[in-house]
Amino acid sequence: MESYTKVQKPKEENQRNEIKVAVTGAINKSFRYALKVLNEKVSDTDNTPTFDQIVVRASGNAIRKAIMLVEDIKNKHGNLYQ
Repeated sequence: MESYTKVQKPKEENQRNEIKVAVTGAINKSFRYALKVLNEKVSDTDNTPTFDQIVVRASGNAIRKAIMLVEDIKNKHGNLYQ
């Protein structure tokens, strides 16, 4: 056992346009964050958005919440497609 060493995995950093949905989290916070990311502009003079897509990730029982979140974002923001 002396020849083995424990190696720390580098933690993945989230992109700003990536939202991870958990079973215990509130959808309201994720919803507000998603709208904030979609409405951000590159600069005041340029009217193009910073991000043109959002990635929503979930697993297990949180998939149901992720689908509800995506449907709410589509209804509120418009011009979005899955």
